[in-house]
Amino acid sequence: MPRQTLYSVTLVLLLATLLAGCSAGNTPSAKAPTTAAQATHLPLATTVATAAEAPAPAQATTIPATPTDVPLPTTALPADVPWVLLNNQVYGDDEQLDFQAHNLPAPAGNIQGAPNGGYIAYTSQDGQLLVIETGRFTRVLNAEAYGRVVAGFAFSRDGRELAATLIDDQKNTWSLRFYSLVDGNSRELRQGSSSVALNDQLPLIPRPLHWAANGLFVDYVLWGTDALPSQLSLINPADGTERLLRKEGYLNSFPAPDGAHVAIVTGQPGMGSTPTMQLAIVTVTDGTEQVIIPEQPGYIRRLRWSPNSARLLYASSADYGVPDAIIHMRNIDGSNEHTFVVGSASVAAEIADLAWQNNQIALMLLAKTNGYFHLMKLPIDQFSGDNLQPYAAYERGQNPNSNAIIIYTPGK
Repeated sequence: MPRQTLYSVTLVLLLATLLAGCSAGNTPSAKAPTTAAQATHLPLATTVATAAEAPAPAQATTIPATPTDVPLPTTALPADVPWVLLNNQVYGDDEQLDFQAHNLPAPAGNIQGAPNGGYIAYTSQDGQLLVIETGRFTRVLNAEAYGRVVAGFAFSRDGRELAATLIDDQKNTWSLRFYSLVDGNSRELRQGSSSVALNDQLPLIPRPLHWAANGLFVDYVLWGTDALPSQLSLINPADGTERLLRKEGYLNSFPAPDGAHVAIVTGQPGMGSTPTMQLAIVTVTDGTEQVIIPEQPGYIRRLRWSPNSARLLYASSADYGVPDAIIHMRNIDGSNEHTFVVGSASVAAEIADLAWQNNQIALMLLAKTNGYFHLMKLPIDQFSGDNLQPYAAYERGQNPNSNAIIIYTPGK
């Protein structure tokens, strides 16, 4: 039975039960997303939004009140649609994961879906690393036993394992561990001290970034500070051998999905002055570096590789707090650049996040003044703000400063 038909039948039966005298539970505070098929009534992000343009409540897909004697739904998040995190809920088409309703700690830091869509890993407010199975919304990993503070984590390509660096603040130690999400087994690959060593060497800690076919990409950070990463390395998950790819002198690094290249952002972060940024591509096999954007004023953010590692999608702005942003797409050699501006009269919105639906379609999560986040899709052969197409919409809720991010796309 089609998902929307099943949903309608469920709603009718539920209303009948309520009329018969069943007591009702609380309605979730955030509304479920409007799916692509329903989003045609929403204002396109290419027009200026006004209060009158806000979607009518009757037209939006909502979650009905749940009777107290009916178990919470455990419908799996569908792996063939993007997932968006907003107000402690993950939306995927008609299904949603409400962390509070399922007695799960709310996400507070890094959060990402596994490449196969089977799990969600995230950092909670007290620093714990948790992994949730998306089919049952149950915990399959709570890393508190190995240390509460998480420096970073990355899923394996098949989504069945997780590499994570955990910090034990009581013992001042760190541990790089690999967890099997299928059977619960784990192994420690490396460990070290998170305090200043006797010879005054800084306690650099490996932070997993991306797990590719050729190894685990990590950068080293000085724990407990806002210092920039000191080096980028590739670690063999089998034996722990390591190859240095780049020393200090960069702001951020983004390994490609296939592990063949790494995008490196260098420059000056600003810190009260205008930032300057440069974008270079490092070839992993020989360490050569090609600058594709020379250092220039501005701030590069939300850089995303296409699933086939052939193109880069990113946003740039004049400074950190500037809402206007230029959306860029280009090949990894810097050629064939396409751009348009978000925040202009033609695309009246702020960029919240970027992703790839697949190699041919880019995704843009836009915050509009009508109280909704709009997930838009854009074919790369029509890369223009005029060609943004509605995919889904999510009500922002009571907090006007709430943010939304894309945590999974089926194109990964």
